[in-house]
Amino acid sequence: MPLEFSLLDNDYYIDTQFISSEQVYLKHNQLITPVSTSLEHIGKFARIDKDYDGVVAGGFIFQLTPFESSEIISKFLLFNLSSPLFYKQLKAITKLSGQALYNIPKTTLSELLIPLAPFEEQELITQKVEKLFEKVNQLWK
Repeated sequence: MPLEFSLLDNDYYIDTQFISSEQVYLKHNQLITPVSTSLEHIGKFARIDKDYDGVVAGGFIFQLTPFESSEIISKFLLFNLSSPLFYKQLKAITKLSGQALYNIPKTTLSELLIPLAPFEEQELITQKVEKLFEKVNQLWK
């Protein structure tokens, strides 16, 4: 399914003695996005579907933790942050760094507005989008 996170065979692993805080481990319902990347990858988000014990994101990854650990809120935020409207906002704050990498400043990212519907609406919207993704996945098969 699009927007999913998965571990790869070629991921790098470091000794836990070098982990400075428990807060950097990937936790259920967090969202991640690259901080510094090519322009084509700006605005790509993935949702963490479970706690990953001993797994941290790399140094150039933002970990966004919703104020409440809820499947609905997390999925709603993922769909919202992956929308063309939010992509336009992200692209506007992205700065070219060097020859090819673009950076999203953390302070500027935290100032972007994310529309949040009432919880019941979030639930309905999330269910509808998930059904649409199911149809998309069927077409890809």
